[in-house]
Amino acid sequence: MSTGLASEEPVGPDDGPATGGDQTSATQYDRADKAEKGRILDELCGTTGWHRKHARRALTEALTPKIVRPRAPQPPWYGPEVAAALAFPGRCRVTRWV
Repeated sequence: MSTGLASEEPVGPDDGPATGGDQTSATQYDRADKAEKGRILDELCGTTGWHRKHARRALTEALTPKIVRPRAPQPPWYGPEVAAALAFPGRCRVTRWV
């Protein structure tokens, strides 16, 4: 039975979320019975060097959708005079630095 875990496939930075593998490993972990979950955790910990608790959390978190809220717009840092000068740099001459 192919499990798609890290020992069967090379682990690299492009292999998915913070599980050290891909999402199929997390799906298999979610659907497995207790003995199979232990085997998956043993294999993942042996491959990545993670502790079991971290590996378990990473596998369960990989299936949880991340809710990303849009950020509120930031207020402008500069006033309208400075923004106008930055928009047309040839029209504004700085005569004295304060």
